[in-house]
Amino acid sequence: MAGRISIINSSVHSDKAYKALSTEQKLMYFQLLSHPQGNKAGFFQIDTEYMADIMCKCSETELFVRLTTPTTLWQYDPSTDVVLIPNYLKYNKIGGVKTFTSMRYELEQLPKTVLCVEFIYRLNQYTDGKAIPFLPKSMVETAKATIASKKELTVHDSIVNRLLTLNS
Repeated sequence: MAGRISIINSSVHSDKAYKALSTEQKLMYFQLLSHPQGNKAGFFQIDTEYMADIMCKCSETELFVRLTTPTTLWQYDPSTDVVLIPNYLKYNKIGGVKTFTSMRYELEQLPKTVLCVEFIYRLNQYTDGKAIPFLPKSMVETAKATIASKKELTVHDSIVNRLLTLNS
């Protein structure tokens, strides 16, 4: 795995959601924030064997339990091993065409995941919509299909649906 420098904004310590985590969940959160496969968007696929063995020193079953424990600070799609850190862009601002372009490349590498709807919602929220036109076409199609398959839409679904319609 390629190494990278992870900078974690210290403001995360004052986040109410962070303060509400157990000690074990806080450790998991920082392991996700500094994961070698992480990226500029806080939306990436993890190697569960590596994470269990090297980072968490636990079994893959225990890692699965930790990742799927309900929290607002990360979401996990076990069918693709994709993790979304919804507030990542809140503390790690991105901007500029070069950053959006390189982020797009990283996002193109992800498998199709239902988490893309929430990611697009957060991307819009924390970039004031500036990054939406840079989304990979495959992610936009996956988000549209995910929304279309739902019987009831959440507020986030409705906002993302509108964003994708306006930007298509």
